[in-house]
Amino acid sequence: MRLKFERTEKVGHGEEKEVFTHPSNSERVVSAYMEGRGPKSPEQLKGSFYLTKTLHLLAPENIPDIHDVGVSEDDVYSFSRDRIPHSEIHTRLQSTIEQGGDGSDLIDELEDEIPSSEKSKVEEKLGDLGQFIDSNYGNFLKDAEGNIQYLENFTPWYIDQKSKPPVPVLDFDADLLWEAIQNEPNEEVKKHCVTYFTRLKELFELEKTNLAEAFINEKVDAGPLLLQFTAEVEKYSPEQIAYLYSVTTPEEANENTPKRLELRDTLIRLKPIMDELTENSTLSQVDLEMVTKKFQELYWALGIRNASGVRHSN
Repeated sequence: MRLKFERTEKVGHGEEKEVFTHPSNSERVVSAYMEGRGPKSPEQLKGSFYLTKTLHLLAPENIPDIHDVGVSEDDVYSFSRDRIPHSEIHTRLQSTIEQGGDGSDLIDELEDEIPSSEKSKVEEKLGDLGQFIDSNYGNFLKDAEGNIQYLENFTPWYIDQKSKPPVPVLDFDADLLWEAIQNEPNEEVKKHCVTYFTRLKELFELEKTNLAEAFINEKVDAGPLLLQFTAEVEKYSPEQIAYLYSVTTPEEANENTPKRLELRDTLIRLKPIMDELTENSTLSQVDLEMVTKKFQELYWALGIRNASGVRHSN
């Protein structure tokens, strides 16, 4: 990643990034992501570079070329692409967005500049390359040759944070893109595309490995938590648990209120320990099954109180 970001003259502004003049090449611009937006890792940024390179080669009249990407010392992610001069309406749109508007009042003028039928052809073409694009009119611009250029950046994957560990998920149809590469008639273009696509897949796998390793490194030691959990559950002998399961009528529940309150308090103490063990610790699968079973056993020993008595199962 060779690009070194410098805050030069700002020429554009969007929801995720700002666009500046290139410090040494008037035919390019530098886009810098705002804090908290855009790629989450250098691998994702480089993946965006190789994906965009591939798409530009396959659709040069619709995708501006990308030249460099970089991460500054203060973690600003940026990239440089060919500069497509804005029309008067797009300049006004940029000004409106920068002032906090959404540009919806300019849609009619944008449609006059780029008819929907022409825009649809570009959308279909990019769809055939496996891309899920943002069809907002502000993302399209007609260049000096009359070609419709799609200006938005391409994200190679997003991170599924709900997965444990988090995993990257491709944000395009890789099979469709690979098919388009294989069908490319120009052998030189095809050769470069294969190289870029291969590098993209390597970065995807590297991202997956890095996320898995970071997940393990961030986990807390399960040992102390497991000792706390065990100390709490060992307060209850099998006989005590069996007795609590035998409490079913309202009268029995009233008679055993102190025991039930004590178990309730134990479960309250166990819940955060249980959450930490199962969500953010080095707990093994065997121990996970053990603590889950024990917690459920105590939970249903307390049961659910209702008007007819105490229920000890789902």
